[in-house]
Amino acid sequence: MLVALAALAHNVLVWARGWLEATVPQVSGMGIKRLVRDVFGVTGAVEIEGAGKVTQILLNQANRLAHRLLPAFQLLLAAEHVVVTLGET
Repeated sequence: MLVALAALAHNVLVWARGWLEATVPQVSGMGIKRLVRDVFGVTGAVEIEGAGKVTQILLNQANRLAHRLLPAFQLLLAAEHVVVTLGET
């Protein structure tokens, strides 16, 4: 079970890198460890409505990578009507 979960986590990260690299080409050269540390380590806040649906994601504007990732996350989450912005967290 643990091996299957590790393989799933690896595949999800590879897919996420593929989704992001269309808008943020710098991501394509990142390995799995750097992707987790730098991209998925961006701090912020998530706003959830009463029914449990994510409505807004606020990325920490002090993080330089957040500025590059913002358009990619906005494009990726626009269909779900999730607003992604920069701000102070």
